[in-house]
Amino acid sequence: MNTPITPEDTHPKWRAIVFAILVAEGLTVGAFAVTIPVLAFILSDLFGLEGSELIRWNSRIFIVASAGMAIFSPIWGTLADKLGKRLMLVRAMLGGMIVVFLMTFVQTPTQLVVLRAFQGAFTGSIAAATVLILAFTPKAHSASMLALLQVAIMAGNSLGPLLGGWLYDVLKEWDHSSNLQLAGRVNFLFTSILLGCSAMIVIKFVPKDVKKTKHDRATGGSLFRPDFSALRANSLLPTLLLVTFVVSVAFSIVNPVFPLFIKSILPNTVNLGRTSGLITGSAALAVAIGAITFARLGRIFPMERLILIAITGAAIFYIPQVYSHNWQMLLTFRLLESFFVGGITPGISYLLSTHTPSDKHGSVFGLSASLNAIGTALGPALGAIIAQYYSLPSVFVTGSGLLLSLVIILTMSSRMTSYKEKKRLELLEQEKEIF
Repeated sequence: MNTPITPEDTHPKWRAIVFAILVAEGLTVGAFAVTIPVLAFILSDLFGLEGSELIRWNSRIFIVASAGMAIFSPIWGTLADKLGKRLMLVRAMLGGMIVVFLMTFVQTPTQLVVLRAFQGAFTGSIAAATVLILAFTPKAHSASMLALLQVAIMAGNSLGPLLGGWLYDVLKEWDHSSNLQLAGRVNFLFTSILLGCSAMIVIKFVPKDVKKTKHDRATGGSLFRPDFSALRANSLLPTLLLVTFVVSVAFSIVNPVFPLFIKSILPNTVNLGRTSGLITGSAALAVAIGAITFARLGRIFPMERLILIAITGAAIFYIPQVYSHNWQMLLTFRLLESFFVGGITPGISYLLSTHTPSDKHGSVFGLSASLNAIGTALGPALGAIIAQYYSLPSVFVTGSGLLLSLVIILTMSSRMTSYKEKKRLELLEQEKEIF
């Protein structure tokens, strides 16, 4: 059996510090969500893209951001362990502020794609916020705080799309009368302002976390070399990272086609931005409710079992979405799926934190963010290919199939682990009888 890491001393005002991190991260996620639901519409409005060409460029926007994050997340995670976790969170917020501000002035789809790549490389605030919260939180409260982090993230993902969709629709109407093309560009500017506010909250209210001494850094290997030593010490960590990767592929596979699917079932496009924002935001709220529910259940049932239930539930309610004939039906099934999604990420994060030494949190969560980003890059690419050569509903079916496959793999792995543990105990009993 893998032995959980023992708790360490924490800051006397850790609750207030964690609250500040939660507010800042929720604001950060909400800021990015102001633009994400309407990116496809921005591409269409600013550059005249439609049909398969729009799907390709929209996919590229998601892919390059994920690719940049996949490459740099392990490096940022290692730097968090060596230079300070607070520094890496501020770096992610300020980096995002600068890059998204530059998006306001893009003139071609290629320029937007390049800036999205830089955004992925220099942001990654969720992983940074996770390890910073764990640095200040007692082990006994880590599951609850990680669930609250998920709530903050989903609150941002709820309000951001609503605000972004409303802003897009209002400015779209303004554009019709003025020909200024403000819709979309102002979304980027507003996101940049919110990210600057997030960074100021962390700088003012979160103290610098304890850093390693110069001697520790000097003896800890290369400053920029990712540290994966924790994976060799605990066999559970690679399995959890596999779950992170597959889940990210399964859920991101619909990203490039979901706004288009919403558009296909609406009778007209008058309130397209608002409807897209409502569905995305409401689903995020359901994720937050699911996170709290599964965190409470985690006090009673093993977290491994709850993760299996969450993945199974998400897979079951994934497919019915393709049979939605109106946006109300789509919203209902999306809410049910999102509730179960809420139990996945906090559960995985809790198990990663429990079975990882505190001085390796940055490296492990950086690798987790990298695999999540790789999956998020592969998902949209796969979704675009399936939508182009088959149909939009096929994308949803594929996502559900990936989750069900993961359930089968995890169930078999769990039974194999139980079998090995049973055999180990039997051998110990036999040795006792001999001696």
